[in-house]
Amino acid sequence: MPFTKPQLIIFGFIVLVIIILGLMFSCTIPGIRSCAETTEKITTTISLWEVDGKDSNFTGVKNYFKVYYPGVQITYRSFETWEEYERMLLDALATGTGPDIFAISNRSLPRQITKINPLPKEKFSILDLRNLFPQVVEQDFSSGGVVYALPASIDTLSLVYNRDLLDQALVEVPKNWEEFKVAVSNLSIIKDGKKIERAGASMGGTVKTIANAPDILSLLMLQTGTEMISSNFKSARFGSSEGADALRFYTSFANASDDAYTWNDTMPSAIDAFSSESSAMIFEYHSGIKNITERNAFLNIGIAPVPQPKNAQKEISYAKYSGYAVSKQSKYPDVAWDFILYLTAIEKNTKQYAEVSGKISAFKSLLINTYSSDPELGTFAKQALTARSWPQIDETLISGIFSNMIDVVISNQKDIQDAIQSAQDEVTRLISKTVL
Repeated sequence: MPFTKPQLIIFGFIVLVIIILGLMFSCTIPGIRSCAETTEKITTTISLWEVDGKDSNFTGVKNYFKVYYPGVQITYRSFETWEEYERMLLDALATGTGPDIFAISNRSLPRQITKINPLPKEKFSILDLRNLFPQVVEQDFSSGGVVYALPASIDTLSLVYNRDLLDQALVEVPKNWEEFKVAVSNLSIIKDGKKIERAGASMGGTVKTIANAPDILSLLMLQTGTEMISSNFKSARFGSSEGADALRFYTSFANASDDAYTWNDTMPSAIDAFSSESSAMIFEYHSGIKNITERNAFLNIGIAPVPQPKNAQKEISYAKYSGYAVSKQSKYPDVAWDFILYLTAIEKNTKQYAEVSGKISAFKSLLINTYSSDPELGTFAKQALTARSWPQIDETLISGIFSNMIDVVISNQKDIQDAIQSAQDEVTRLISKTVL
């Protein structure tokens, strides 16, 4: 016997009530009293470890978190360097005394993934990730549709220049790499063919003098379409013709026979050279600007996007940042993930964190609507939306491999193809002997 219309309405209402009660019981609907009562019963301590941070940066989100988890305490520990941090983290996890929440570099997911309790999809999906964060976050912190970490801030490599030196030389800020090479030539002061009195840019050297050399080279490779690593993360792939072109371009600035010769490793560090006006341009992250201004507060600096290949179809910048992950050892992974979500996925909290810490929020709407018109932060924010990076099994070792690759080219120990092939083989061996 078919149901009447009133019966169907009543039946539908009953089904709706059952669904809502189910969601309330499971705490899928946030902000309702039943969920608050559940979280109020949790009494524990959640520990958070990271590098180069401050506990005071989290005051706002801690207060917000306390409303929903009044019985949960958040303890905090910061380390000065990534080397010290990773050593201590590995030791702590090995003895079962590691933190509930720990920071990971945006390039290190393959190395850290076995230590992470992934974010439950019912809490936060890939679609949520795409809606709230730049594309690079999905590329760096997710795998197979699963999210493993979330960032509160993001940083990108930018072109920092001395406005006075460029104005005096009648040089415009370069937008592409061809313009950059011409600008470097016009800004450089070279005596007797090789003696560099002023570099047009800190470009072409190894990490001995240019700390960001591996990142600049990685940027060039990505911009030329180089496949850095195989899709199954079993081997390096950057020893292609595109990768070789990027290496050739980078090292040309340390080649005394090249028109754009401007640098060698007898120079002071890139940041010291720029601060003392012995270099007109430098590639630096937002986090490094403070180091420049502390050395010379009177520098008239400008910040511009990194140059792009001429006629490039899309812009590519290079990202360096960290995200927060939950340890597999955490006894309360859902609580730990809620803290991370309250910090990174709620606009007012992540905005407050960015303001207190002096960093740039990774929240997409803030990057687009809040920072875009800022004279200092605008460039970094816009680049976050076009940023890329590549996964590295060990950033420190790969940085050394890239620096050595540059060194053997500029010292004429190997030609471009031999140098890049050797580096590719080294990275592949590094991957193969690392247990994931």
